[in-house]
Amino acid sequence: MPKVFRPLFSDQARGGFQGVVFNTWRGINTVKKNTSPSNQQTTARILARTRLIDASKAWKNLTDVQRDGWRTFANEHTELDWTGAMLKKTGFDWFVSCYVNSVRCGGTGVTTAPTSGAPSAPADLTLTSNNGVITAAYTLTSNANYALQIWSTAPMSKGINAVKEMAKWDKNATYATASTQSVKTVTAEGRVTVFAKATDKVTGMTSGFVKAYVDVTIS
Repeated sequence: MPKVFRPLFSDQARGGFQGVVFNTWRGINTVKKNTSPSNQQTTARILARTRLIDASKAWKNLTDVQRDGWRTFANEHTELDWTGAMLKKTGFDWFVSCYVNSVRCGGTGVTTAPTSGAPSAPADLTLTSNNGVITAAYTLTSNANYALQIWSTAPMSKGINAVKEMAKWDKNATYATASTQSVKTVTAEGRVTVFAKATDKVTGMTSGFVKAYVDVTIS
């Protein structure tokens, strides 16, 4: 970023002019080209937006009794955000979350608020790497309605403690019939971290995340 002195013949300038943005950073006058945020129309983003639109339409088609059920559910339940803080959600928030979770895992969406608890978190998650081919292993569940959702990071430095926000969604695993799942193949060395949670395809309720990592070497 270039440094400027007496921008626009003044001691300091802030704001945009003719496609250029003037600002200060740590007491230094700066100027840079104004760039608009990109709106990448990737397949994943289009699918995510479609699911949110479908969930919003489904909410409108609920009966008053069903919507009241979700509002009651919201008043009685909280959720942890990615920092571990308690998060209060509205009935609409809970409905959209459960609806999208259900559809993403192969379910048909939801209408009524859950009456059963969320699945337990996946147990004994471990990772192995065979020349960049990463495989996850875990303890099977006995509930055929449960799916395992998997997120993973790109290969990173061992000094980085990866968090969920660094990972991208990879796939749903067959949680009730297979105790191992191929996650992905990478071509670079580094530490790959996987985050996984169990999801009930019927209710859309999910467990908390568990994570594991593996150090990848390429021969």
